[in-house]
Amino acid sequence: MCFPKYLEKNIIQDKEKIELMIPFLIRAIRQLEKGGADFIILPCNTLHGVLPELRKNTKKEIIDIIEETAKSILKQKYSKVGIISTSKTRTLRIYDRVLKGVKILYPTQEQQGLVSGIILKIIERRANKEDKDYLDKIIKKMLEEGAEKIILACTDLSNIVEIKDNILDTREVLVKSIKNKMRNN
Repeated sequence: MCFPKYLEKNIIQDKEKIELMIPFLIRAIRQLEKGGADFIILPCNTLHGVLPELRKNTKKEIIDIIEETAKSILKQKYSKVGIISTSKTRTLRIYDRVLKGVKILYPTQEQQGLVSGIILKIIERRANKEDKDYLDKIIKKMLEEGAEKIILACTDLSNIVEIKDNILDTREVLVKSIKNKMRNN
């Protein structure tokens, strides 16, 4: 998918409306439909903020990374989770809508700005050990505050965060969902 990088950066940092991505996403959906796709994957938590609009523009199923992640959390009956995401995902409260009855911890506002900056650095392949250490510190603090699981609610985060038992990687959740979908088709 091709869209202006400045737009991606501004959306991640919650400086632009996510709806600006809709024309680019619809164009990509049309290309997938023409290519004969059986279903569509949106491997980005943040972009799921416009999923209802995208679903109106295709007859193809769009696998919902947010819903699939929520199923995993609810199945395990976790009562408190931490979420590390882009600022836009946090502002849209995408996970709050599907994790009813689960207490959600987010980084502080100050930390959130730094987390979004780290996500941009990951995308630009400039993330370093200090960035990894900073994310690890946030994860540790959330666990100390009682989070039973930390959701990496940005598929780029698992590029530098070590996946342990107390971390749920939404990218891995999506991969499992895709495999199940393909087995059932």
